[in-house]
Amino acid sequence: MSVQSFGADLKLFSKKTGVSVETAVRKVALEVFDGVTEKTPVDTGRAKGNWNMSIDSMDTSVNDNASSTSQGQPAKAPSLITYRGLRNIYITNSLPYIFALEHGHSGKAPHGMLSITVNEIRSSLL
Repeated sequence: MSVQSFGADLKLFSKKTGVSVETAVRKVALEVFDGVTEKTPVDTGRAKGNWNMSIDSMDTSVNDNASSTSQGQPAKAPSLITYRGLRNIYITNSLPYIFALEHGHSGKAPHGMLSITVNEIRSSLL
């Protein structure tokens, strides 16, 4: 799936629902953030707690004190209420092993987190 086709899906969703593209982008960004953190496998909770959402530039910070509970506490998404004008929204996780988790190196998430979340959301937009 390309960024352009996902953008076209957002525009179609906006047209079908009558919400602004801006509102649709905010809603989808929060759904992606919630979905990816929910699907992140938990061993120590570090991966789940290191998802970041930022506007206009990537947040590549790492929280060394991320949860070590059995459930793992996801990072908190910032409020997007002030989001205006179709600016870039980044959802990042800068742990060195997040790529391996996304590509099936965990029995708890054999098909990754991000790709599944994006495909689920994309299907719901159509």
